[in-house]
Amino acid sequence: MNNDELICKEIRKTIVKEVYKCAEQNGHLGGCLSCVEILYVLYKYASNIMESGLKSPNRDRILLSKAHAGLALFSVMAELGIISKKKLLDSDVRGPDTVFNRQPQINEELGIEFAGGSLGLATSYG
Repeated sequence: MNNDELICKEIRKTIVKEVYKCAEQNGHLGGCLSCVEILYVLYKYASNIMESGLKSPNRDRILLSKAHAGLALFSVMAELGIISKKKLLDSDVRGPDTVFNRQPQINEELGIEFAGGSLGLATSYG
């Protein structure tokens, strides 16, 4: 197993921990687990986000149309050091005011410019 595969396993562990915290409010486990490698490759290899930073006007934009995979997005960001993994694991993912909501909200600090909606809507937004 190569390093990227091990990192994706760690991301999945984080997702399971976070979904468990959602309990009765449904953390969308399947939707999160199904896109781990896609988000990981986009953030680590396919975009310039890691080099440019989240606030750079010249960075690539990644639009997550499948908002119910927000915990996958945050788990990937945490594993890559974009956000604090400890802060993610210590946060409440259920409330509408939490930064790491299971369905992400627009957040300039985290480089989230699109908050989901109907599946596929990010294509037209982009």
